[in-house]
Amino acid sequence: MRRDSLSAIGGFPAIADQLADDYRLGELTRRLGLTTVLSHVVVETSVDERSFRQLVQHETRWLRTIRAVRPGGYAASAVTFSLPVAVLGCALAGAGAGAVILLSATAAARVMLHLMVYAPEPALGGNRRRLWALPASDL
Repeated sequence: MRRDSLSAIGGFPAIADQLADDYRLGELTRRLGLTTVLSHVVVETSVDERSFRQLVQHETRWLRTIRAVRPGGYAASAVTFSLPVAVLGCALAGAGAGAVILLSATAAARVMLHLMVYAPEPALGGNRRRLWALPASDL
């Protein structure tokens, strides 16, 4: 963000008490008629929850933030969580052989997607230590 853009939106005080300050920065700059441009540089970050409980707390906090700033997008995001939909479908189908096969295929596809997208790029979370938590993070 350029200094003049930050000044034009009121500086850091304008976002000091915002839940999703990064979202608010983009919103305020768009109101000025400016555009948001993503950097070509990958910012490296690491989120290493040490327990299932910490993972659930982290994911819940993240989803609550999305719900607060984009309620419609939050509601529509349910279709992006293929694993919970597959688990529900399997349960509704009485866990028949076909349903279990589809659930297994969905879980395998989710793991393969993670490995294809994230594992080759350490900056995108290539750490495979969290692979165990992948299905749980979709739930």
